[in-house]
Amino acid sequence: MMDLALAGVAETLAYEFAHLQSAAVVRVLADCVDEFPCGGPYFVEEAARARLSCLQEQQTRSQRVSERCSLDVSLHDDDLADEVDLMVGLIVAANASDHALAQDEIDEILGVAAHSPGAGRFLTTRVA
Repeated sequence: MMDLALAGVAETLAYEFAHLQSAAVVRVLADCVDEFPCGGPYFVEEAARARLSCLQEQQTRSQRVSERCSLDVSLHDDDLADEVDLMVGLIVAANASDHALAQDEIDEILGVAAHSPGAGRFLTTRVA
């Protein structure tokens, strides 16, 4: 009779905690049965429900941390990091200036030198 009652408890908890893996629900229920061998089905169900609620809260917190980590957009590309540094330097210089920056000032900030072989203007990176 107890096995049938526990099967009903397992079904109820699996439905109530459907977002958890069913194996986790069964494992928690089995642990509660082992820990409280003299407890009735209602007592075991409440003990398992309390533990599953804690497991659910831990899983929710873990998901939130994971979501925050996925929002971490730190740079891992050296070329991109260099470009961002150049842009930041340009923005800082533009904000500090009381006039529009001239092309030669921009070139200097970005570290490029203008050459004009032939008719065109070419930008080359200045090598330090």
